[in-house]
Amino acid sequence: MRLVGVLAVLTSVVGCERGQVIVAQGRTKVLEKPIPEERFKIPRQEGDAPMEEPKLVATLDSGIKVRLLKTEYFKDYAAYQVELPDGRRGYVFHGDSILIMGTPSGEFWQAGRHYTIRMRVTNRAPLIPELERAWAPLSDTTSVALRLDSLARDSLYGTYEAYFRHFGVMVGAIGDAPQRFAGHLVGDSLEIELTPNATDAGLHLRGRRRVDGGFAGKWYLDQGSTSGTFALPEGTP
Repeated sequence: MRLVGVLAVLTSVVGCERGQVIVAQGRTKVLEKPIPEERFKIPRQEGDAPMEEPKLVATLDSGIKVRLLKTEYFKDYAAYQVELPDGRRGYVFHGDSILIMGTPSGEFWQAGRHYTIRMRVTNRAPLIPELERAWAPLSDTTSVALRLDSLARDSLYGTYEAYFRHFGVMVGAIGDAPQRFAGHLVGDSLEIELTPNATDAGLHLRGRRRVDGGFAGKWYLDQGSTSGTFALPEGTP
């Protein structure tokens, strides 16, 4: 097979694999372009255009996980674009010593499923003495239980239960149960607002899909400077 215009000759179909990871099962090369090394070992013929040798981005040790960004299907092989833990990107290939794990993000969110957000305060605004006494003892961690009621395209709607008193934040209307939440998905990014209909009493979470599944990011309030981080692992039925 001639190597002239190999990328143009091969038929490529791209598929997005949101939320999946690749685990190296042995030392695995990550190349800059979606062309496996075997392509460069084919004897070249006179008149072939010169081709650069594949640039090595990294070599993964066994057990290293990388995020699967997309799969590119060519005429006789498949290339997986991955993102390394340090943010660099490259390709591994079908036939390499790899294992694909996880589920696409479209399967992560399912109506009727329950999810737990683990929240942590990393920046706490000073409290007036009355609130500090009422909310004592303060805790820097809490959990929020979500129930997804509906999923419309990239929009999430449901209810949540949480106990914010000792967490030291005021969210939602007192006595308004169950509390509502709304969310929005953009690729691997996630935005959730707890109690979206409460004026100046909402809590916002913004994060991205993690390499090991779930989401992680930061949260902040409509009012006040208290803020922190959150983690949202896989849901349960």
